[in-house]
Amino acid sequence: MFSATVGQTLRTYRSRSGRATGDIAQAAGISAQQYEALESGTGWPGSQAFTAVVEALQIPAEARSRTGLNFCERPLGTAIAATLKGFTVPAIVVDHTWRTVGANHEATGLLPELGRPGWSLLRWILCSSEARQQLVNAADVAGTFAAVLREALALAPSDPDLQALHEEIGADLRARGATQYPDVDGLDLVWRTDSGPYQIVSLFVSVPARRPDLRQIALHVEPLLLPGQDPDTAQWSEAVLAGIARCGTCQGAMAYEWGPVYQCPQECFPAVDATALEDQLAQLLLPRVYTVGALASLAQLQEVMMACGREPALPAPVSVRHALYQWRHQMPMSARRELVAGWVASVAVKPGGSALANAGFALDICWLPEP
Repeated sequence: MFSATVGQTLRTYRSRSGRATGDIAQAAGISAQQYEALESGTGWPGSQAFTAVVEALQIPAEARSRTGLNFCERPLGTAIAATLKGFTVPAIVVDHTWRTVGANHEATGLLPELGRPGWSLLRWILCSSEARQQLVNAADVAGTFAAVLREALALAPSDPDLQALHEEIGADLRARGATQYPDVDGLDLVWRTDSGPYQIVSLFVSVPARRPDLRQIALHVEPLLLPGQDPDTAQWSEAVLAGIARCGTCQGAMAYEWGPVYQCPQECFPAVDATALEDQLAQLLLPRVYTVGALASLAQLQEVMMACGREPALPAPVSVRHALYQWRHQMPMSARRELVAGWVASVAVKPGGSALANAGFALDICWLPEP
């Protein structure tokens, strides 16, 4: 039986007391935004604020120990450490200021500083001249991380490390951070290499179930690219939509042909690029499959598997964007077809464009009843 997250535990005690979120926030001396972020697991206000919340909820000492609310300042738990070690890609665990508290061997191979306790990825991207030299897209990445700093300060305004960094980055970068969305999940860091090609490192961020003060970051490394070259996409020898795709004009089954393309048997419209069609389907399918609840369940299952010495074929996605990355770059044909066959009855492919695809075709999907 899985234990509740910290946010769920707080919500349970608040519901029992019959008090609103604003009441608890006021009693703890924090803002409603800080408390709601803590309860939802989207932000960490600092250990002092968390302790004040626990006191405001009047949770007894025995219950704090039993429900795991006494984790502040503790090292990584066994399950988190086992998960971190089990990753086959570079992975680190950072605190709410993005300082490293744990790293696997692969992370230090990518960038030695990643594994040094107390080293800050946030500070490196925002302030380091090395980051500006190594990252092709340093300006865009810095703008996103400036927004992350802005959000972190809103949740922990008295944190001295965050305050110092906010003053250090300067007014221009602060202004850029004020206009950008603070989401680094799925963000690409484009690295320069000594040999000329670029290396793309995608960040995927998750929150360990029992440690809302931490963030676990997996860094997925894509194949080397020459400057100006697009990321290479996998070419499959089979059709993901075999028996499922049909022409929206003549209703005939779309044939999968070398290229790879899907072709209407009556040639009602030109052949459709298979990668583009399957990618558009994935963008519509994956949000239905990987709901918030499904993602949380997969993360918990992965923690248990890795703690038992078993490694899943693919890391559990931490977001829909991460799942789409896996679909495009890592997911085996069998897994892609299984996802489609389990959720989609048919796909009618019609000539014309769409705002989503912009690729000369549109889709009408007939969904199966949800499992």
